[in-house]
Amino acid sequence: MKKKYLILIFALLLLLVGLFFVVKPIIFKQQNKLDTYEEVVSNFEKLDIYTWNGDLSQVDKSYVYFGRSTCPDCQDFVPKLKEVAANKKLKIFYIDTEDNDDETLKKIREDLSIDWVPTFGYVADNKLDRLDKEKDISVEDIENFISKYDNE
Repeated sequence: MKKKYLILIFALLLLLVGLFFVVKPIIFKQQNKLDTYEEVVSNFEKLDIYTWNGDLSQVDKSYVYFGRSTCPDCQDFVPKLKEVAANKKLKIFYIDTEDNDDETLKKIREDLSIDWVPTFGYVADNKLDRLDKEKDISVEDIENFISKYDNE
């Protein structure tokens, strides 16, 4: 009887150790994506939503990016945006949408019809023109969108 308990405990211990080695890379990969996201958006000019308050005239003739670090699509998007911005020497304004419950952010998103993130667009004449694609945005998609405003 004692031998059965020892075997059971040993099997459970092996299972837990095995599970640890399966889960650890997943957690580590997610942390790396968060670190990369934060590093990339540090290259953009962050807009404080309370002082900016969604006033498009403050960012006229500019590119804006709405996103958050916990969004997997945003984590995939920002390195591509950084690449294009660096190649084209663009200034990107960044609006962090992490705090979904914030009333100021809710109003800005509603006023500008920001239904999802990542949202990337160009502001001109108090209007936001968006790159109209929800997922799987490529470098080419970003470059094609930006090419519409090359002469502005």
